[in-house]
This record gives sequence, structure tokens and C-alpha cells, in this order.
Amino acid sequence: MTPVFSSPVTKKEIRALVRDHFRVLSPEERDERSARACRSLYEKFLRGRQGQSVGLFMSMKNEVQTAALISILREEGSRRLLVPRCDDGETIRFYPMGDISDYELSGYGIPEPTCPIEDEEVPELLVVPGVAFGRQDGGRVGHGVGYYDRYLEKHASELRLVVGLGLEFQIFDTVPTDPHDYPLQGLAWEDDTALCGPSR
Repeated sequence: MTPVFSSPVTKKEIRALVRDHFRVLSPEERDERSARACRSLYEKFLRGRQGQSVGLFMSMKNEVQTAALISILREEGSRRLLVPRCDDGETIRFYPMGDISDYELSGYGIPEPTCPIEDEEVPELLVVPGVAFGRQDGGRVGHGVGYYDRYLEKHASELRLVVGLGLEFQIFDTVPTDPHDYPLQGLAWEDDTALCGPSR
């Protein structure tokens, strides 16, 4: 399966297009397609990579859902799972995933861990969210807040692999990027993946 959309000109156009696609998805279809995307990511980028810590995001409503990937990795049981928290309004840090029932909701409605800041870890492999991704060059369009751009810039030398996870309508040939944007090395969506650059 290959992406079907040509690249719109601006990030604003891309955000509007993807938002419209999420709006018409039922929760059941969103979850089913998300599970396929999670399986694609696991099979291509995680299976056989033993002992790595994996950072992955907790999903918002109108976003690919990571629940299936969390379930796969917990069942596998050989990796350390890390999830983000925004600590000061502009900085995300990753912490060991604990009991999600103890998490607090952020202002965006995202469950976040409540452990001490001293428990921060940098994952070896990071799965990042995005509004849209470019499969040819690993470009990424986020929500415009810059949390992940700042994190990727700060920890570029420590991250061995950074992969974007989305649904098919979020995958374009290319997307507009800015000089500070961090190119991803891989992408995964329903039943398919793309390599965008060498792993570290």
C-alpha cells in the first residue's frame, strides 16, 4: 500500500487536510487502522532489536493510537518502555512507563506519568507522533508547538533510531520543513513502512 496524497504547499493546509480525515473516522476504524500501523512498526523496526529502551507517545483522540504497540511490547517483555511528560510548559522528558491508572491528564488530555524528574531517561529508539510525514526525506509536520523538535535537537546524539507513526492519509511524498526540523529515519503506517535515512 502506498500513500495517495501529493504534498500540499503549506503546513497549515496539511494540518487542515489531516484533521478532516481524522474527523470522519469512527473510533473503531481509527483503532483498527492504528493497530495495523503499530504492527508494521514493530515488525520493521523493533522485532529482533533486543534490549533497547523504547520511547513512545500516549495518544490524543485525533491521532494514531499507540495502545496496540504498548500491548505488543509489554507482551514481548524484553524492553524498557518510556513515555513523555511536559514538565515546564515547553520541555518534554521521558520516564519509565508505570501503572497508567496513576497518570494525570495534561492540558491536552494526554495521560502523563507522575514520577520524580530524577527518573528521566533518554530512549534508544523513539517513536514520534506527527500531523504528517514525508516518506522521501523523513520530514515531519507537528502540531506547531515544538515539543518534539526541541527534544530531538537536544538528544540527537543519544537517539539511535527515530521513527514516525501515523495512518496512511498522514503520509506524503514530502512535507514542508524548516531548518530546525529533525529528519526521521523511518516511518510506519497501516501495512507498510519506509526507510528515510541511516540509523545511528
